[in-house]
Amino acid sequence: MIRVPVIGRISVDNPFDADENIIEYTYIPDDGKYREGDVFILVVNGDSMEGRSRICKGDRVLIQRQDDVESGEIAVVAIHGEDATLRRVQKTETGEVILYPDDSKYEPMLVRNGNAKIYGKVVQVIFEPL
Repeated sequence: MIRVPVIGRISVDNPFDADENIIEYTYIPDDGKYREGDVFILVVNGDSMEGRSRICKGDRVLIQRQDDVESGEIAVVAIHGEDATLRRVQKTETGEVILYPDDSKYEPMLVRNGNAKIYGKVVQVIFEPL
């Protein structure tokens, strides 16, 4: 088993070391995929990913810390120095990033000039039981 911090929100100023954002610690099976410190769990706080991915408020997502993702992957991304959000990432040929919500009631966001900072990608969803 490896120990993983559960984070309620990600602050841009100090995203992972800020103890005030850690709700608790939990354990996940050590199957060799992840190392302690390389992953964290984020509690989903909105409904923007409730479409195709079915990620709802209260669900928990296991995030692999990394500063880049492939187009189409879901990532934790900070935009223009604001607190981070969970979105599907699409990269353009010109270096811009389009952040897509999975819920159609929200609009995609075009982020220019390197103003999108990726903190990690979703590698597992832990659905909150109804």
